[in-house]
Amino acid sequence: MKQRLLHAFALLLAGLVACQQEKNDLPVLSIDGDRSVFLFTEQGGHEIVKINSNVTWTAEAAGASWCQTSKQNKAELDIVVLQNISLDDRETKVTLSARDVASVELTVRQAGASSGIVLAMDTCRIPAIGGPLRVTIVASVEYEVVPGATWITHRAKEGSEEIFDIEEYHDKLPRETTVIFQSREGGTGKSLVIIQSGRDAAYVPGDASEIPGDLKITVNGSSASEANSSSERVELSHDGNYGTIYHSRWGEATSFPVTMTYTFSNVDRVDYLVYYPRQDGGSNGNFKALKIYARSAGSTTYTFLGDHDFNGVSTPSRVVFSPPLESPAEVKIEVLSGAGDNVKGYVSCAEMEFYKRADAPGFLDLFTDLTCSALKPGVTLEQVQAIDNLFTRNMAVSIFHGDYPLDDRVREYAPYPPPETSARLNKTKKYGLLDNATGISVAPGEELVIFAGDPGEQEISLRVMDFHNGYTGASYPLSPGVNKIKVSNKGLVYIMYHTDNPAPPVKIHVASGQVNGYFDRAKHDRADWRPLLDRAVNQHFDVLGRKVHLLFPLARFKAHCPDIVELVDLYDRIVELEQEFVGFQKYNRVPPNRVMLLVAYNDTYMSATDYRTNYNDYTLAELLDVGRVAT
Repeated sequence: MKQRLLHAFALLLAGLVACQQEKNDLPVLSIDGDRSVFLFTEQGGHEIVKINSNVTWTAEAAGASWCQTSKQNKAELDIVVLQNISLDDRETKVTLSARDVASVELTVRQAGASSGIVLAMDTCRIPAIGGPLRVTIVASVEYEVVPGATWITHRAKEGSEEIFDIEEYHDKLPRETTVIFQSREGGTGKSLVIIQSGRDAAYVPGDASEIPGDLKITVNGSSASEANSSSERVELSHDGNYGTIYHSRWGEATSFPVTMTYTFSNVDRVDYLVYYPRQDGGSNGNFKALKIYARSAGSTTYTFLGDHDFNGVSTPSRVVFSPPLESPAEVKIEVLSGAGDNVKGYVSCAEMEFYKRADAPGFLDLFTDLTCSALKPGVTLEQVQAIDNLFTRNMAVSIFHGDYPLDDRVREYAPYPPPETSARLNKTKKYGLLDNATGISVAPGEELVIFAGDPGEQEISLRVMDFHNGYTGASYPLSPGVNKIKVSNKGLVYIMYHTDNPAPPVKIHVASGQVNGYFDRAKHDRADWRPLLDRAVNQHFDVLGRKVHLLFPLARFKAHCPDIVELVDLYDRIVELEQEFVGFQKYNRVPPNRVMLLVAYNDTYMSATDYRTNYNDYTLAELLDVGRVAT
């Protein structure tokens, strides 16, 4: 068994053997929006929940006869709650399940007859910076709100939310109070415990809603010179879903140039477009050479805007219009060539997006550079506290006091050649695409704030990968300065910085999301290993060697890998020997990119494909055991 594992592993690392074909249609199961708690009064009722899924799913309430579920269709779930005649609140979980995809858990809460009030949460933790707090509540009675401290102000009620303003806090120890929602008819009421962190606590990012973001322009219509089928029509390239694609005709039938035209109505300006290639791990149809034209409102002629080459890469590409397009009516894109497994290639597109830039925020003047990671000499606390948006003020105050986690959130990322370059040169599978791990974990629907340095002529982007559902995720281009991105899926964050041209490292500050951490053999040692694992928050964890990138479940690392240094050095040596064997060193063709070893929950055993080698979860106990791998 040991020899078979090692032999399979060595072959897969080289990427020179036939591989198992990956499924393109990865299973998806999620709730429309980021809501996970559903509230009902003691009188009961029902609510329709929108479901996003491309597989058959089921729903089950956790043994609670008072909460019933029924599937209305493939996209809707009806939650029915019976009347509660008891005095106490009650709660249950509803679990959505489907084959080969992570289950989704909903919380259903119902008020008891003693209060007629139910809250979405009983305890709330907020950062020292304070700011707005929204509390979801349903009630069958009239109630009044009694703030428990002078540092909390009840502002207003909007729909089912009570809104509070929390003052900024400057002491080191946390403070706590209780807000009462008291029925005007008597009864027990409801309590919400609010705990505000002190300055000694771990840094918590503030609310990103006030950070300026670029405005996405609505596409009113589109057309294409051809399409493969109605299921891959051009309208899918602007439907807001990165999982659907436009695709030209298959086989040798694609007729170049393929023309895609996008129309607008009452738009004053477009500053740039972003092309998102398919996000399913494939590369067929990724744009190569293209021309762009535009027609202004009131005009009948197109203006040529330039030639571009997106090189068939799998990361988003941006085209900045200089000068901006004023009052555009149409943008026409002629794709002259695309990536493909045939002679001519294809054309595909997950999303084509158009944007108007936000005005540069004034707070940039307080920082030394675009990454907003250091304050200029002489900046005072009063200046920092005068920043008008809570997110940046919270961050700047922490930087001023010297307790901001710079090591976890700010660093320089090196450029890597596109894996396609060495694969084409060496006639191998493509090496890893995710060498620049940030160690940041995000939730679906979270607003992620990134302050990026200027990479000059190079393109940089960010990718969020949800490894529980395979090699799947979504990519977002980054502009120099402030970027605000609402991520579509949960996962770990990676910086995509790929170029065949000489380029310097780019400094990037990932200012929100949770710190998950990573282990890098070049900067960490044995003493760092266990503390890094203990503070990780994601299900998965990155380990970076000189030659390899291990991406396995956190639980597996904790259970089976006491000495990461010896293990990653061994894997680095195995890859090095493979590269010597095929002549990479001799002919100076060693790829700078790492070989990625990725857990695969749906794989039957092991496989190799572009950008990674896959290992079923049950094999990891042996693959993480240095003694077993080495013998």
